[in-house]
Amino acid sequence: AYRMVLEREERFAPQALRRHDAARGGCQQPVVSAPGDALAAVLAASGSALSMTCPSAIGQARLVPDARAAFQSRVMALTGAPLPEAVLEAGDIEAPIDFSGAPALEVIYLSSLHMRADFTGFMLARMLVWHAARGTAVRIVLSDVLQHSVDRRFYTELAARHPGIQLQLLRAAPRSGGVFDQLHRTNHVKAFVALAQVPRRSVFMLGGRNLHDGFVFERPRDLSRWPFLRNFSEAQVESFTNFFVAYRDTEILFQADADVRRMAAHLAAFWHRDHDTQAMALVRQAGPELRAGDGMMRHFLSVPDADGRALEDLYVALFDAARLRIDMTSPFLNLPPRMEAALERALARGVAVRLITRIEVPEPVGLFAAPLNRLFVQAYAARMEIHAHTVPPQTLHDKLLVVDGRLAVVGSVNLNQRSFHHDTENGVLFLDRTRAAEVLRLIDALERESARQGAAQQVSPLMRILMRPAFVRWFF
Repeated sequence: AYRMVLEREERFAPQALRRHDAARGGCQQPVVSAPGDALAAVLAASGSALSMTCPSAIGQARLVPDARAAFQSRVMALTGAPLPEAVLEAGDIEAPIDFSGAPALEVIYLSSLHMRADFTGFMLARMLVWHAARGTAVRIVLSDVLQHSVDRRFYTELAARHPGIQLQLLRAAPRSGGVFDQLHRTNHVKAFVALAQVPRRSVFMLGGRNLHDGFVFERPRDLSRWPFLRNFSEAQVESFTNFFVAYRDTEILFQADADVRRMAAHLAAFWHRDHDTQAMALVRQAGPELRAGDGMMRHFLSVPDADGRALEDLYVALFDAARLRIDMTSPFLNLPPRMEAALERALARGVAVRLITRIEVPEPVGLFAAPLNRLFVQAYAARMEIHAHTVPPQTLHDKLLVVDGRLAVVGSVNLNQRSFHHDTENGVLFLDRTRAAEVLRLIDALERESARQGAAQQVSPLMRILMRPAFVRWFF
């Protein structure tokens, strides 16, 4: 005979983790801005229920456009040292990992559209196991519907073998709209967090990258020696969930301890969201009025099931606040009607708009996404600059936005209806000319690798008819 007692984890979690979870939530304090400053007003309030951290001074942060540098930044946050380049080139999953300089971590978060059982995934898993064995809570959020059988088996077994590793496979809220939503909506929050016990060792990374080899290497590693991992031939597409494409993307890495802890606590509210509604578990904490202005930032989290699609309100406000120019990048183009109307208003005011995108979409979803991209270019090429990124083998995946050279957004948000109506998303707003200039330099570099597009775009008559109804576009 035996007795089993189920207790809530926060009663027995380490004290540091309990403090972290107790602080979860976004900004609950009133925020104001200087009168007449439209962009500061956008930073001050999302306009609806979008969850954001309180405005704060911008600490130590840097953009990471290089794919390998981004992967090595995660490795260094977990181990204290990068992996040798020879290990990366060989794709040797059995290579030794040096943990001698690894920091003591309180909690690790990995949130992505999906992670794969590939070289990147396996090496990160080895590092996660090392920390979990030493008491670190590891929290992984992936999309349920996009799990290939090999990946699902790898990560569910990882969580089963190591109790310190917890896995959430996100689905749409049961009450949100039926079976289709359960099969359609995904987790698109992109975040990596290593919260250290000592200052200056914590890291928070966010942006557009997913956690798999396509975001690290231009060509797949040969993993044929390990049959439990995915092994791709050169840039192949086998099925909706089984393909290799090399991506070009940008992330931002925060290392100021206060910034990391603030945003990690925000992510904790997302982790502890309600199952039935997907509403984030925010801790209500009142405080004095805050002021938003230059040199400040905010992290946002979007859960359309629960916040009334409030992310769209933010982007409409950003487009409406523009007075001089809008510079942006996105691999997918299919604006919601309210955002399209805001873009039209900006163009009518004489705002100069520049967009860097891609025309071809070398993924299974490209069957629908590529025609939508072409239809957008066809509609707007005469009134704004549209450039298609054309440098192989990487395909553009960056999601960047700069308004009037002063406010910048770096995050996971595509300019399509999936991002605003269906998927979870996150990003960071900077109201700072220096930070905005750094993002603009990246956009300028992408333009130099791109070709200016005209209105003449090839779209089959069938796809024109299929994509005409608003309810069809709503899915993409």
